Amino acid sequence: MNGGRLARRIVPAFLLLLVMAYVTWDMVEGRALAGDIDAIAARGEPVTLRDHVFGADTPERHDAARIYAAALERVKAMPQDVTYRLPRLDVDNVVGPPLDLEAMEKIYRPDAPALQLLDQATPLDFNGFGELAPDVAEGSMNNLNYLAAARADLLSVRGKGDEAAAAIIPCVRLWRAASPFSRPIVTTRVAGSIRILLRHTSPGGGALEDLQRTMEGLPPGDDLERQVALSRARFIDQMHAPKASLSETIAARVLRPWITRQTRRALASFDETLSMAREDWPRKFVRWGALEAKYAERFQRGGRRPTSRAAKPGRLGGCDGDAGEHDRRGPGHRDAPRHRRDAGGRTLPAGTCGEAAGLARRPGAALSRGGADGPVFRSSPRLLAGRGSLPRVLG
Repeated sequence: MNGGRLARRIVPAFLLLLVMAYVTWDMVEGRALAGDIDAIAARGEPVTLRDHVFGADTPERHDAARIYAAALERVKAMPQDVTYRLPRLDVDNVVGPPLDLEAMEKIYRPDAPALQLLDQATPLDFNGFGELAPDVAEGSMNNLNYLAAARADLLSVRGKGDEAAAAIIPCVRLWRAASPFSRPIVTTRVAGSIRILLRHTSPGGGALEDLQRTMEGLPPGDDLERQVALSRARFIDQMHAPKASLSETIAARVLRPWITRQTRRALASFDETLSMAREDWPRKFVRWGALEAKYAERFQRGGRRPTSRAAKPGRLGGCDGDAGEHDRRGPGHRDAPRHRRDAGGRTLPAGTCGEAAGLARRPGAALSRGGADGPVFRSSPRLLAGRGSLPRVLG
């Protein structure tokens, strides 16, 4: 009898203790999360996207966003067998049968609808797609970049230097419309087109100055810090978003202390990413590899890490950006470089494959017309003090 009374007293007391512990835990985690968000706001960093302008906020910018979006739709509608070849299109191909330039010009027409739209958007002011295209497909953006670069390359091998230089300008300006993840692809492909331009042609000084001026107009940074900060603000907004169903609402309320604790951990993970984004290149890439290695066990099983693949020099308009990559393959390798030849079948001078990639490692390099021995790069004091020059963009 006494045992039953004792149990009736202990059980309510224990339940009351659990409720008090739950409420206390909820209050502690909630106040800690609010403090974390207040600390972010105190540093002047965004904690919400409700007042953020994503672009297309003037009539001209709205037109640019609309035209870029239409160009991307045109590229997306292209046959897959056509777009599949774009990243591998090499006008200086020496492995396998020679490239049929006339056939390529029929497939990748310089007056393709997507390229006409791209040319219309190029001179316009642009600061983002806004609500017109909030989710831009990375694949379509990359294919538009490759298509525009292919047009410039085909003009170069035809010896139309001034037209080819002008055709590279839309590729450079497309950098502003690409996401931070696609921008390295844009700049690498631009470097390849410049290499092909200076190998096959001698553009006029005015054409080269226009191209250089366009590259100098690009921002000096990669905008990665801003993008990470906006991603964190979007994450904070999603925390307060209403639940999709009644069951999710009930589960979120019951598990709120635990969910809040996990949210604080996720929010804190942005600090490490922001710290990496604020680094200069190439220190940023080193930090990126270390950060990926830290989480590799959790997100992947086996195989090379993505940064290992990204670290391999990309193809600059169809050639490897680092001559040492060829040297390690040996003469018997199927991709070992044979003597490259121009459109007329003449042997090209050694070393011309890496000049465009070398711009990224040569401070102050500016564009200059090439002669019989291939492209020539000169150093410009004006570029050393300038902003947005090609070495800094590619860096």
